[in-house]
Amino acid sequence: MLGRYGLDYYNEFRKSVTYEGSNSKPIGTGGSFSQNNRDRKEVNAEVFLNFNKDIGTDFNVSGNIGANYRQYDYYYMYIAGAELTVPNFFDESFVNGVPDVDQYESHFETNSVFGALNLAFRDYLFLDLTFRNDWSSTLPKDNWSYPYPSASLGWIFTETFGLDQSAFSYGKLRASYAKVGSDTDPYRLIATYDAYTAFDGTSQFSYPGTIPPENLKPEMTTSMEFGGDFKFFMNRVGLDLAYYNTVTNNQIMAVEVSRSTGFNSMLINAGEIESSGIEVLVYADILKSPTGLNWRTTLNWTKSTTMVNELAEGVSNYTLNSSWSPTTVEARPGEPFGQIYGVGYERDEDGNKLVDGGYYVKTSGDPVVLGNIMPDWTGSIRNDFSYKAFNFGFLIDAKWGGDIYSVTKWFGDYAGVTQTTVEGGIRENGIIAEGIDVNTGQANEVAVAPQNFFSDYWGVTEPAVIDGSYVKFRELSIGYNVPVQNLNFLRSLNLSFVGRNLAILYVHPSNDIMIDPETGYGTGTTAVGIEQYQIPSVRSLGFRIRAEF
Repeated sequence: MLGRYGLDYYNEFRKSVTYEGSNSKPIGTGGSFSQNNRDRKEVNAEVFLNFNKDIGTDFNVSGNIGANYRQYDYYYMYIAGAELTVPNFFDESFVNGVPDVDQYESHFETNSVFGALNLAFRDYLFLDLTFRNDWSSTLPKDNWSYPYPSASLGWIFTETFGLDQSAFSYGKLRASYAKVGSDTDPYRLIATYDAYTAFDGTSQFSYPGTIPPENLKPEMTTSMEFGGDFKFFMNRVGLDLAYYNTVTNNQIMAVEVSRSTGFNSMLINAGEIESSGIEVLVYADILKSPTGLNWRTTLNWTKSTTMVNELAEGVSNYTLNSSWSPTTVEARPGEPFGQIYGVGYERDEDGNKLVDGGYYVKTSGDPVVLGNIMPDWTGSIRNDFSYKAFNFGFLIDAKWGGDIYSVTKWFGDYAGVTQTTVEGGIRENGIIAEGIDVNTGQANEVAVAPQNFFSDYWGVTEPAVIDGSYVKFRELSIGYNVPVQNLNFLRSLNLSFVGRNLAILYVHPSNDIMIDPETGYGTGTTAVGIEQYQIPSVRSLGFRIRAEF
């Protein structure tokens, strides 16, 4: 039997100050400040029993049973002063008037039991079964218990048939099925009032804009995978293939409701999202020598599709994200996940844009599909070299396809601050839009002032939808294995220089403002497909020490 207790804790203090005499704080205001403190603590306590038993000479049974307790606590406190009685003395005691204060705390607990059973036959046929049940405090009492199992089967056929390992070193076929449950954030089951800064000595409260759910259920994801692992020439060449299918049901989401109800949204279980795809991993030891130069190349490639099978009854679309123009990123039944909707340009039967008086003709009526945020494929290539005590490696990765609505491009073109608005002498000679003139049926020849042309972008989505493809120099590492033979307490010691996110080697031509396609509006499912005034992405350089005792 084994027991474990873990504590993950951090405390963060932030303070922002504005000195008197700054642009926004003239002399006489004393300056201003704001500060907040955040505390997060997560406790995990776990106990489990392992077992391992041979049955005769052919069978082996192993596994474990156990339980887990998780507790999460979060505290937030905020105070700010718009003016100070003592100039530039940034302390709550010297706030002129009533300080702006806020406080929030969040707590939840999860209890779990789990078990695993592993059956092996003659070291070439394996069956693994798992089971877990969670009880979550963030779900209604009738639904806070949810079980989820998994099963996987593996067959090493090279062992079964005794194949010659010099050519076909290893071959395994596998299949798996898994079901995983998840809960939601705390305090979403009932409506609670939000407090605001007191006005004239009276506390202010507001009722939430989201209708709390009825009989909320846990979100469940069911996945299946089929694949194979193959190695050749004494394991110097390897190939791993996999096909997967994942279906998520009872997604917990806030859907829009009519504002006439007095609310903005309603929290419900809605929808079924299905993803499927293939993954390919290939490696080769091009050079292999115990005392000389070694070189391994690893290729990774993934292609997947994600479809929205259904949403809740009466829900025709779910907005994942939105921005100017108007532009939305949506999930609609029967369509790929992450469609970009907005105002575009009319086209003829051959796909040519239509032009009227030198300006593109905008679509009218319902928003139209102008792109999709999901990539066509992703991939990477890694090369690792070693020579005696030295090692060197680098990683190049790529994402191909996947559209982005770029506010930086849209507003940049509209304001005339991008390269697009000056190239080709258009400011001197005017701009001729490429397309078919609706009045003549011929190629457009009407030139208009670029200021007027780009000002016509207002309220249009299409000009700012760019292809998010990229190739990146993702990582570089250079290391040295320090000799530790004379140190009995140390098995190995490696010192390395590591650089990450080093360079963008390629972006699609439509990304003419050269934004980093990975840096967008935010993270998570509800913050995808939109880039808005991003700051430059970060390159990191550092050193790493790795030791084994």
